[in-house]
Amino acid sequence: GINAEYMGMVGALYAGAVAIAVFCNGCVPLFYELAVEAAYPTAEGVTTCALTVLNNLGVLAFLALQVVPHLGTAWMNYACCAACAVSLPLLLSVPEPRRRLAVDMGEDSGEDDGCAADANISLPPAREPAPETA
Repeated sequence: GINAEYMGMVGALYAGAVAIAVFCNGCVPLFYELAVEAAYPTAEGVTTCALTVLNNLGVLAFLALQVVPHLGTAWMNYACCAACAVSLPLLLSVPEPRRRLAVDMGEDSGEDDGCAADANISLPPAREPAPETA
């Protein structure tokens, strides 16, 4: 039969794989939201489309290197670790001004980013309705 030690190792392997998938894939929407916020006057669809295209090109290049003869696959682990090590300081250095939130809340963000919602537009006073005649 199957011994308990083997089952414990398999359970730990499954738990580790699930935890890695949750932490890796759970960060993707946060990254997209940060990118949309950082590029605010640009439409969300343009920003997310550009990120998706760049991501797919990077994955294509990563996977295309497998067809190089005698390259092997051991470098892939090091490349993934290096990508995380390089991207984390870059990600932490990105300021998040929350300009979209300021527009949604009706606040002026204090910086001129060309957004029409930040412009101080004075509207004419509302006219009072004309009195009804009998």
